[in-house]
Amino acid sequence: MTLVMAYVILISAAVASVAVVGEMIMRSRTSSGRWAWLGALVTVAVVTGGAMVLPVPVVEHGLGESGTPPVLAGAPVSAPPSGVTVQAVPALIARADRVMPIAWLCASLALLVAIVIGQRWLARERRRWRQASVNGRDVLVTDRLGPAVAGVRNPVVFVPQWVLALDHASQELLLAHEFEHVKRGDTRLLVAGAISAALMPWNPVVWWMVRRLRLSVEQDCDARVLATHPDVRRYADLLLTAASRHGLSARLLAAHFGEHRSDLERRIKAMADTRLQWRRVVVAAMVAAGLGVVSCETPRPEPVAPGFPAKETPDRVVGTGDVLEEFQVEKPVTMKAGSPTPSYPAILREAGVEGEVLVKFVVNEVGVPDSASLEVVRATHELFAVAVRKALPGMRFEPAQVGGKQVKQMVQQPFTFSLLGATKTTGGAQEVEVPVGEAKMLAFIVRRGERPAGPPPNVVILGSSGKEVARFTADGRLDEIKPEDIRSIEVFKPTTCPASAQASCPLIRITLKPGKEAAYKR
Repeated sequence: MTLVMAYVILISAAVASVAVVGEMIMRSRTSSGRWAWLGALVTVAVVTGGAMVLPVPVVEHGLGESGTPPVLAGAPVSAPPSGVTVQAVPALIARADRVMPIAWLCASLALLVAIVIGQRWLARERRRWRQASVNGRDVLVTDRLGPAVAGVRNPVVFVPQWVLALDHASQELLLAHEFEHVKRGDTRLLVAGAISAALMPWNPVVWWMVRRLRLSVEQDCDARVLATHPDVRRYADLLLTAASRHGLSARLLAAHFGEHRSDLERRIKAMADTRLQWRRVVVAAMVAAGLGVVSCETPRPEPVAPGFPAKETPDRVVGTGDVLEEFQVEKPVTMKAGSPTPSYPAILREAGVEGEVLVKFVVNEVGVPDSASLEVVRATHELFAVAVRKALPGMRFEPAQVGGKQVKQMVQQPFTFSLLGATKTTGGAQEVEVPVGEAKMLAFIVRRGERPAGPPPNVVILGSSGKEVARFTADGRLDEIKPEDIRSIEVFKPTTCPASAQASCPLIRITLKPGKEAAYKR
C-alpha cells in the first residue's frame, strides 16, 4: 500500500507539471485553462485505480543453456553472521501498510461528510436569506456571507448587505462575475474537485491540483467578465474589496471572491499582463520532462486490491531441477528451529582458537542440504571446515518458494566458532573465560580434581627481560592489562605446568613489551 501510494504521488507530480505547461499555453490562446487541471485530475484518478488493482505485467526472459533463468551479473547475496538470511519488508513500511488502509478510509469518510454537511448547511441557509433584485438580477441577500454561488443542481447567487451600497458599475461587475459561475456550472466542477481530494487525501499533489483548478476557474471567469466589461482597474479594486470584507471564509464553498491572498494576487497580475511568459513555460516544461523520465523509469509496485491474486511465475521460468539464487525467489531458505549446528573442534577449543567458515550449498525442495554441492568459500582453520562438513547432512531448512512452489536455492552461509559468552561446564571439565582488556576472551581448561584447594595466584606478569613484575589470581587485575602492552601470552594446563608452578596451575604467563613494566608493578 505505502509503495503504491508513493508511486502514484510521483506520477501525479509528473501529470501536474504537464498541466502547468498546458494551462499556460491554453491561456495564451484565450482558451479556458480549467480543462488542463480537470484532465490532470481525471488522469490521476485513473492512474490511482490502475495502480491499486491492475497486475504488473510479467516480463519473461529466455532461459540459459542449462535451463535456468539468467542470473544478474554482480547480484548481491546477503549473508549476515546470524545465519541464513530472511527476506523481509522493512518494519516501518510493514507497519504503515497495516495502518494506511484504515487511515485512508477514515480520512475520506470525514472529508466526504464535511462536504455533505457544508452543502446541507448552505441549502438550509438559502431558505433564510432575503430575495432581492439588483440591477435586474435576482439574488439572495445575506448579512455578511458572500458574494458567492451556492447550490449544485440549481445554483443561486448570494451577496452580502454591503453590495447594495455599491455604485451601479461596481454592482454590474460583481454580478457579472457571479452569474458567469452560474452559467458555466462552476459549482458542480469545483465540488467534483473537492470530492476527488477527499477520495485521495494522502496525495498532496491532488490537493494542490484542486487548488489550481479553483484558481483557473476564477481566472477564466475574470477573462470572460473583462471581455464584456473592460474596466480592469475597477474590477481589481472590487476583487480586493470583496476579499477583505467577507465575514465567513468562503473557501469551502463552490465559487467565490474570497480566496488565498497569493491566488488573488496572481489573478490581478494575469489581468494586467496577458502575455505568455516563455521563461516560465520552458522551466515548467523541463520539470515536466524530468518528472516524466523518473516516472517511466520507476518500477510499478504490486497492486494492493483486497483479494487480488498473487502474481504467478510461469512454469517455464522455474523448471524442475533449477537452482535459484536468493534474489530470484519470493521466500528464501530459512534454517529450522532445533537444527543441529557444527561442533567446536576440541583441540581448537582447548587452545582458545576462534574462527569462521563461509560455505555455499544447495538446499533442495524438501529442505535437505545437498552435501555434494558444499563449497568452502573461506575458512580460518581447516578443522572448522571439517566440522561444518560433518554437520551439514544433519541440518534441516525451510525450503525456498516461488509462486507457492517449493524450489531449490543456493545458500551462502557463515558459521562462526567463538569462545565468547558465559562460563560453561561440560562433563568433568570447566571452561573458564578470562578477559584481557578490550581484546577477545582467552579460554583454558580446568580439570576437576586437579586444581589445588584455595585460589593460588595463577597469573604471572613478566617484564620484557623475563623478570617477574606482579602475580595475582585470574579474577584479580587481569582486566586492567591493556592489550597493546602485551607482547605474548602463555597458558599452561596442569599436565604442562613447570614443576616450580604446579601449585598455581592452570598458569597464565603474560610478557609485556619493553618499557611497560612500571604500570603493573605492585
